[in-house]
Amino acid sequence: MKFLHSISFLTFLFLLYSPALAQKGEFCLIYFTKVGCPYCAISDPIVLSKWLGEYPKLRIIEYLINDEENSQLFEKYAYTYPKVYPYVPQLIISQENVAIGLDQVVKVEKLINESEFNPCLLLEGQVNFSNLDLGLLPAHPKVWVGNKLILPGSSRLNSTLILELIESPDPASYLDSLGIAYQRIEPEIIPISGGRGIKFEKALRIDDWVIEWNEYGAGKVVELSESSSEIQSYILLIFIILLGLALLSGVLQRKVLKKKAAPKK
Repeated sequence: MKFLHSISFLTFLFLLYSPALAQKGEFCLIYFTKVGCPYCAISDPIVLSKWLGEYPKLRIIEYLINDEENSQLFEKYAYTYPKVYPYVPQLIISQENVAIGLDQVVKVEKLINESEFNPCLLLEGQVNFSNLDLGLLPAHPKVWVGNKLILPGSSRLNSTLILELIESPDPASYLDSLGIAYQRIEPEIIPISGGRGIKFEKALRIDDWVIEWNEYGAGKVVELSESSSEIQSYILLIFIILLGLALLSGVLQRKVLKKKAAPKK
């Protein structure tokens, strides 16, 4: 009987510390996108807002390839993993599973819905999100988790503290309880493709790290400021006018040349 109890206890310990169970509940994706990409204009709101609001287990490490270092990192991924191509939008699920292009990206939701967990695929290999040191992520990532956005800085913050802030309903209150200094700041709208951005209600800065969050729900997709849209409209209008003048000038010049070339009677 004691032997059976010992076996049961060992089985319990095995299940308790099983790697699969340790990973359960965290589904990590690497997302490469670009402001100005028409297909990303469709995928960005889905991946960075809709899915995050619907799947609490989702963790997304986003790299905007408009940034030169992020673009270089994308090339390194393509060099390291044969199934990765320098094309956006792209979701990297694993070494053997990569969603390239809008059609494939949106289909990843089925996998998220059906799977319990997925580790993050870094250049060094797969790492469970809860074991990541976000401060060591290369280039300039944005880390999206549920109702929060983490913008890692260059300073070295305790990785456990960052993960606890991610899990905390109110990061500011949590830092207050620990007596850690921080600065409340106005949340900035995070630009995405399609002339839109993602807006949060609250934000704080701790050293050079920024955390933005909502009390409830994922970041909200909003149109960029009207003034910005108006400027873009004016630029487009001026471009059309200049193009029209150039075409008109070309037509007039051809008429003049034809008139000069015509034989005199």
